[in-house]
Amino acid sequence: MLRDASLAELKAYDLGRPKPGSSYARRYPDRPGMDGVFMPTLPELLTALAQAPGPRRKLFVEIKTDPADYRESADPVALLDAVLRDLRAADWTAASKIIAFDWSVLRDLAAKAPDMATAHLTVPDAMKPKVRLLANGDSPWVDGCDPRHHGGSELRAIQAHGGREWSPHISDITPSGWPRPRPCLAVGVWGVATAEEIAAMTDLGVEALTVSGPA
Repeated sequence: MLRDASLAELKAYDLGRPKPGSSYARRYPDRPGMDGVFMPTLPELLTALAQAPGPRRKLFVEIKTDPADYRESADPVALLDAVLRDLRAADWTAASKIIAFDWSVLRDLAAKAPDMATAHLTVPDAMKPKVRLLANGDSPWVDGCDPRHHGGSELRAIQAHGGREWSPHISDITPSGWPRPRPCLAVGVWGVATAEEIAAMTDLGVEALTVSGPA
């Protein structure tokens, strides 16, 4: 498992192109490949950003954990603590946003760095039937703020959890179904893949976009 790999083992992976014949390669057939692209550590990335010309870049950091089974991922507390340590050492917390599907990470962050920007990620409606629920019927991802206890509304659940930004998949955002959560929550859409989608989301007035690749 990747969580058990050493840093040296992780740095041996060449990340410059999808594995030939993989579903990811088929999904992005026109994506150019690059040889010799290896995984940086967060401090290495922050050093490169600090040395880049122009204004300081805004960094989105997704904490990837699996609350359905933490044996499959890093410990959320330890991972968040490590990220905060590196961001603080580089003086990058003010220019960073922490995003997560595992809302317990965002609760922990609110206690440790309440001024940091955050976004509550949500899965597309089409994927929700695949989520393994807890014995009480709640999703393990929402840290006790299941939308079913808030009138079925993810927006109200995020507000109850202390969130500031809702980050849904683009498939859940359409002009006719736009929920217009402002002024309570900002909106940052993920899964955006084309120039047309960027333009459409910009026209709707979303505050942030997570793009799947160069558009």
